Formats: sequence, C-alpha cells, structure tokens
Amino acid sequence: MKTLPLVLLCCLILSACDLDLFHKGERRVAGIYELSKSEAGRYYLLRQQDAGESGTGVVDGTVMQIGWNNKFILVERQASFGGDKDGWMIVNVSNGTIVGPFTHEELKAHSEVADIHPHPPDEAWNMLR
Repeated sequence: MKTLPLVLLCCLILSACDLDLFHKGERRVAGIYELSKSEAGRYYLLRQQDAGESGTGVVDGTVMQIGWNNKFILVERQASFGGDKDGWMIVNVSNGTIVGPFTHEELKAHSEVADIHPHPPDEAWNMLR
C-alpha cells in the first residue's frame, strides 16, 4: 500500500512531460518516414528513428500538404527558418535524398511525382490510420 503514492507520483510526473512514449503522434507514410503531429497541431515529416524528437523534420519546415506513393513523398512546406524558401520538397523514399524547394511551376518539370495527389496534413493524417 505504500507504493501507491509512489506510483501516483510517477504517473503525475510522466503525464506532465512532453513525451510520446507510444508514438501516437506519428503515423507511417512510406518507408522510414512518418507524419508527426505536434501538440500545437502542426505537422512535420520525420524519419522513424527521429520520432518523438522535436525539430523541424526532414524538410526543415511545417507540412502544408503531403502526398506519397511507394517511391516518393511530396511535401509542400512552410520553411522553419526565415531565410529559407517555402515550396514543394521531394523525398526519395529508397535513398533518402531530398530536393527542393520548388515553386508550383517548377514542380511540373518533375514527372516522377506527377501522379501524386497531395492532401492537407489533417486529411492525410486520417488516411494514415
């Protein structure tokens, strides 16, 4: 019975931490990449090994739209840093290369992602259940 206060104290401390022990804040997109939803309602694209960490994700910004297939992930990002450009980023799932940002017009030259239809991140989040 003496352990009950200790258990309650541990539960209280863990609930106050900004930890996602069971990774409920991430959902797998393709390969090793996951869509992460922050407590503030922002979305980021992370590698699985980076899940649970804070930061700006692999595209260095907030996900505004996202689409994918087995080979590529297409992300419209809002850059996290003032000097960086917003735009479309292409993530190669198999080798991890990331190119961009591209404007909407520049993106049309990338036929490898022409068949990918991006969605708002909250819609994509629900699709990834």
